[in-house]
Amino acid sequence: MCVWAGAPMNAQAQSLQYFAFLPVVMKPCPVHSFIQDGGMEAGAPNPHWFTSSSQFSDVLDDSPVPAAHTGAWKAWMGGDNSVTEVISQTFAIPAGVTQFTLRYWVWIDTQDGAGGDTLAVQLRNASGGVIATLDALSDASTIPTWTERVVTFTAPAASALQLAFVAQTDALDPTSFFVDDVSLNAVCS
Repeated sequence: MCVWAGAPMNAQAQSLQYFAFLPVVMKPCPVHSFIQDGGMEAGAPNPHWFTSSSQFSDVLDDSPVPAAHTGAWKAWMGGDNSVTEVISQTFAIPAGVTQFTLRYWVWIDTQDGAGGDTLAVQLRNASGGVIATLDALSDASTIPTWTERVVTFTAPAASALQLAFVAQTDALDPTSFFVDDVSLNAVCS
């Protein structure tokens, strides 16, 4: 602490004026991604990502077509009619962190285009209950190459939350939703 004592402003003043200059202390911001193995390179089964498929398909995929955005592995959801597939991960949150930036890469390949096949990016509580839909895509928004999506959001104060990618296809022509390189970072003020 730095203290400076100044002379009285006028001759009749009986007290001294004191000024205190205090340093600004900022809480450090976590710089790592809260998501583990965002590139899914641990393969399948994956110790960090929970996967499910209504048709019991392998959701994590290392096939060369299309190639992963980086590395060898990616999530491949959909690709068939009338299927629901999910990848999700629960992550711990340090006290006081509520602002986040989600980044992920997506590729949508469809034979449909009518909008009935969807990919929703959901924020869930630790038990899996949906809090918010952070991003929503469909076969009507075809993305024929790897494209980065960025979403900034405020989450409720919690010790743990879950990030989920949910693909659902209808009974018409199939759509494949590919996801790779997921990261989730705190937004610092």
